[in-house]
Amino acid sequence: AVSVFILLNIAVEEETIHRFLTVNLGGGKCKWSAPVAMSNTTNPLNTTTLLASYPGSGKRLTWRLLEALTGKISGDDWDLSENGHFNVLTMKTSWPHPEGVWAWEGNMDQFIMLIRNPRFAIPSYHTIRHELDYSTNKTESLKRRDYVYTKRAPLEAWEMWRDENFEREMDRWCWFIDFWMEGGLRRNGTVTGNHTNPAEDWRCFHDLMDCTPKAVIKFENLVNNNKKIGEDEMNKMGAVLDSSSNVNVIEPEIRPCAYSEVMSRKKLYNANRDGKGPPNDLKTFTHKQLNAMRAQMEVIRDKYAASPWNEKETAVNLVEALNSYIDDVQGEYEFEVRQYYSKQN
Repeated sequence: AVSVFILLNIAVEEETIHRFLTVNLGGGKCKWSAPVAMSNTTNPLNTTTLLASYPGSGKRLTWRLLEALTGKISGDDWDLSENGHFNVLTMKTSWPHPEGVWAWEGNMDQFIMLIRNPRFAIPSYHTIRHELDYSTNKTESLKRRDYVYTKRAPLEAWEMWRDENFEREMDRWCWFIDFWMEGGLRRNGTVTGNHTNPAEDWRCFHDLMDCTPKAVIKFENLVNNNKKIGEDEMNKMGAVLDSSSNVNVIEPEIRPCAYSEVMSRKKLYNANRDGKGPPNDLKTFTHKQLNAMRAQMEVIRDKYAASPWNEKETAVNLVEALNSYIDDVQGEYEFEVRQYYSKQN
């Protein structure tokens, strides 16, 4: 069953027009204005960039930062913006999660991966499912689009959905990482005896796009209370765009200002949910689920910490993020175990 994310305020404009979202006022100062559209189609020489993450991982904020860097509005895989897949400079998706769809054919050249601790990404994903009333198709989701980014589900609804879907969603979180880090390898390929062989996604292996990440972005860094950490994480995306052919990017000296401008405008990404339902940190997991979550992340961590992955910057960044996630989940696991056994006595 597939639901649809409602990603709004998307349009397009020629990349050759030198107009930027963030205007350089000199001295590191800037002026924020709405991103602009590309008029008809992208110049075929423009390097286009896909942003992908497990659902609930902060794509909406990250897309706003990409718009701040390029001055161009992003597209979405479901084309709820009605701007098409052939005339945008950047696009966002949750592929290969069922919430995503590969609809851009060969119109994205490169890829940036966004990750978030599953301890919070999965509850955030549930919030969207709840807002869409657990819809199973695009038509049902569109009827609920006005409810998206407006409230958080009650804890009772979360706990019921969590227990029914935890194993599946944790597996999909890991599968998402493996798919893109491996350049488009699916876990559920052909079956030989009792063994399932990985399957190559032909679109990745027939040069429709480069499916290996140019950067791994940690959502927690983007929203860190230390502004410098957030700026540095945004700059990782900026570095990818800087090295992309025929892509105009705002000057490095005003990127800290652009970051501050986006972060100060919470209405651009998620403020409507504040105060309307319990926050994600109250949507907890059982100690057994936390133990399983930690174990699955350790498997992924150990894989990408080993040779030859440890020679790649993207794998190093991924492992650093996974280590912090594992530590956080371990701490919560120990707390939940104490709580569980105190109730038994």
